[in-house]
Amino acid sequence: MFINDIGNNLESDFLLYADDLKLFGTNPDSIAKDLVTISSWCDNWQMTVAPNKCECIRFSHMKKYAKLRPPALSIDGVCIPSTCLIRDLGVLYSSNLSFATHIDKITDIFYSSETFN
Repeated sequence: MFINDIGNNLESDFLLYADDLKLFGTNPDSIAKDLVTISSWCDNWQMTVAPNKCECIRFSHMKKYAKLRPPALSIDGVCIPSTCLIRDLGVLYSSNLSFATHIDKITDIFYSSETFN
């Protein structure tokens, strides 16, 4: 599958790995526009987007941003849910940029393994 050109017309920054695309930026309007562009690209190439695999997270270490309502984003008419914790390539990222949840998860796995006992 060749999807390297999917980002040619995107306003937001993005990361592409295999068939996985991550948009990031500071302007929710640009991200919303890019979601429409991605949907059109998929239609053009007879591919489908899996909205059920999409999530939105706002990263910030500042408490004032944590209280802000996340932007309402959608793709193909399906609302993209916001979350405070997201997994990417096995690493858990929290919206406050702390890796405490990831470290706790790895520690729990280690202590519950037979290797430790």
